[in-house]
Amino acid sequence: MKIILALVRRNTKVFFKDKVMFFSSLITPIILLVLYGTFLASLYRMSVEAAFPPGFGLPDSILDGFVGGQLVSSILAVSCVTVAFSSNFLMVQD
Repeated sequence: MKIILALVRRNTKVFFKDKVMFFSSLITPIILLVLYGTFLASLYRMSVEAAFPPGFGLPDSILDGFVGGQLVSSILAVSCVTVAFSSNFLMVQD
């Protein structure tokens, strides 16, 4: 177990030392965050509102929370994939 922790610690240090790899692994989540902030949040909100029948009253706080949760979960999913991909690429180079 100590060997695995030592390898994880070493790979984490190497990952954060390489600025290009660190930036490239986070560029996709940053781009998604900008897109969500500019227009995708309103698009998601309109699509959720369109899914309900006309006259169905839904408070704005619940709708905003649902859309925000969906956007945050998608950013987390993309971050997990890009960081894991970059980390595996680094481990293959060793």
